[in-house]
Amino acid sequence: AAHEKGGLQPSAWTCRPRAGSTEGLPLHVLLLRRMAMQAALATETSAARVGAQDEDEEEDLEALALQAEIKTIEMDCAIMDLRRDLEMQEALVADWSESSKALREGVLPHEWTGEEKREDRKMQGGLREAQEHVAELRERLQRLEAARPHVS
Repeated sequence: AAHEKGGLQPSAWTCRPRAGSTEGLPLHVLLLRRMAMQAALATETSAARVGAQDEDEEEDLEALALQAEIKTIEMDCAIMDLRRDLEMQEALVADWSESSKALREGVLPHEWTGEEKREDRKMQGGLREAQEHVAELRERLQRLEAARPHVS
């Protein structure tokens, strides 16, 4: 995994694509598309409005469509960031859990000193908190994915 290699690899910056979505595109492509759409939106809205009311309405609809696509790209970026964070946290918690088990191997609980028992309880409490945090990240990711606007 990326955490073992000392850093994130470009493959960690993408996710599986959903049909008709911007998911799966590398982060730099999403950001470039976002900048291009914002520039197009700024150009469109700052240009002098000329023509009939129908043209104005069409331009307004195009601007709204661009804003919706920008919002979708921003949400896709947030989802990818949260997925990356979640994967890293899950790996850290799994490592912590394994380390905790390894520390207890070969030592029977009745052989522990009072301080060793306190340290173990403290470490187990911290591990539980970390596991709860990972669960919260998972829930937040599910909420973001459910709230993601679908642009056609």
